[in-house]
Amino acid sequence: MSYTIDTTSYDKHAKYPIGHGYGIRPHQPTTIVVHSTEGKTGQTLESAASYLYRSPDVSSDFLLGKGSEIIQFLDSGRFQAWHAGGYQGDGIWTAQAAYSNPNSIGVECLHAKGEPWPPAQLDTLAWLLEYLTARYVIPVTSIETHGFVAIRGPYDRKKDPTDWPHGEFIAWRDARLLDAPAYVPYRIIAPCAIVTSRSGAAPLAGGPDNGMTWLEPGNIINVGDLTDGWYWVSDKPDLPPGAGFILQCYAVPA
Repeated sequence: MSYTIDTTSYDKHAKYPIGHGYGIRPHQPTTIVVHSTEGKTGQTLESAASYLYRSPDVSSDFLLGKGSEIIQFLDSGRFQAWHAGGYQGDGIWTAQAAYSNPNSIGVECLHAKGEPWPPAQLDTLAWLLEYLTARYVIPVTSIETHGFVAIRGPYDRKKDPTDWPHGEFIAWRDARLLDAPAYVPYRIIAPCAIVTSRSGAAPLAGGPDNGMTWLEPGNIINVGDLTDGWYWVSDKPDLPPGAGFILQCYAVPA
């Protein structure tokens, strides 16, 4: 089945300024958090979408209906939705650091406690998760539930998605989802040189541009992984990663 993502009906950035339930993402996302909306039983998709769209306090990257509906609120590469929490200051965390708002994509599913999980909704969730892991080079093992990553502990402060025990969710995730591709195309957005390791002090990778490998805006490269803020990259679109590393601020998904 083919799926369509509605990117325009609830485009939060087009309507509300930074700070209205979302912020600027400091780097590309590296994890995904699955939520359930937990409104009233029988809540409509339009009602749940309107709340996430209008709220100045919370948001989400995506909302999935009971069927094949997918609503996108924010560009996940540019903005962080305020959906999972994070560092609140004074040593207080409300979500595990790896799954905090700056690092994660939030996927809300229309569901209230006691309702069933329709097969069509689960099929849509699987498709979206595979799409996101491929686009942002995110391992399937970096997909978690809100209840598990929220602090004070697993399923204490937050318990969603409800009616889906954590062990069953992980079993579904691991059985249903395909691993992300070995590498995916990215587009260079600022001039940069490839270096030989994940360090600002690393030697430059050798190449034809005055002894180095130089990348210009618009160049298409392949990215194999994202670790500690660095992409492992190729220097040409027809080659696999292996040329070296660049900081993630220099490239975005093509």
